[in-house]
Amino acid sequence: MNVKYLLALASIMFYMPNLFSQGNNCGDIEPMLQCPSVSCLAETDSTSSPILSVNSNLPNVEYAIVDFSMPSTSGTGPSIVAIDQDGVFTPAQYNLSPGTQFGVLPIAYDLSAIQETLDDILKGSILFIGSCCDLAVAAGTDICGPLNMAGITCGADVANLEQASAAFTVFNGGGGATSSIVDLIDQINQVNVQLSDPAILPVCGGGDKFAFAYGAECVYTVSGSMTVFDVPTDHQMDELVANFAIRSSVTVNAPFIVEYNAADFIELQPLFETVLGATFHAEIVSTCL
Repeated sequence: MNVKYLLALASIMFYMPNLFSQGNNCGDIEPMLQCPSVSCLAETDSTSSPILSVNSNLPNVEYAIVDFSMPSTSGTGPSIVAIDQDGVFTPAQYNLSPGTQFGVLPIAYDLSAIQETLDDILKGSILFIGSCCDLAVAAGTDICGPLNMAGITCGADVANLEQASAAFTVFNGGGGATSSIVDLIDQINQVNVQLSDPAILPVCGGGDKFAFAYGAECVYTVSGSMTVFDVPTDHQMDELVANFAIRSSVTVNAPFIVEYNAADFIELQPLFETVLGATFHAEIVSTCL
């Protein structure tokens, strides 16, 4: 039995489809996002619920989040930092910090096809020969044991791409590498070639094909949170207001009013002081304005 396809299948869900454009591998309709008019988000702001201007004919849609500042280990493009099930999240949820640009793109796929192939692998058997699990062990690869240890004993135990990714990582060397959408395309193509091998019987997944279709990404920028500090009374400050830009160590004397505006952060150093009657005003201005 050819078990190479099982190893390739392991890496499918850890990666995600092609950036900057759209595509599919089975002629399916590509989902298209309607990008919001406001593309700036503070770390704790939530993305709006995604609206698809074009729906795919494939039954399931999830969302790949790509950090443009983080190159993949393969060097084929920016890294996928998460696969979000409904496309509603905050940048902080995925450690996307101020100044970061990230892309969100929709991926349509067929969850039932993944579940059925898992059932073939985990529960399939060949009369008078043995189970697909036993055949994999005989060929030198334990496929079913690690899946069972991850809590996956049948296809129904995988309910989304994130769960499938976590389950199949064990077959991909234990994970740890950062991967791009281009990597996913290559992996899916390799898997489908292996599944088309006539030596693999249908009962063990032979002849299965994983279809996907993905649309172009919407691009967001993570801005600094709006922060305003007013110090109208006698006060000394040595405090980090946010993250990057204006630093000050001055005394603000009455009747002066001093205002600082910065895109990312204002840091008040030792010796910064306002005296009674003076006013200090510091404001973080969104990087997206």
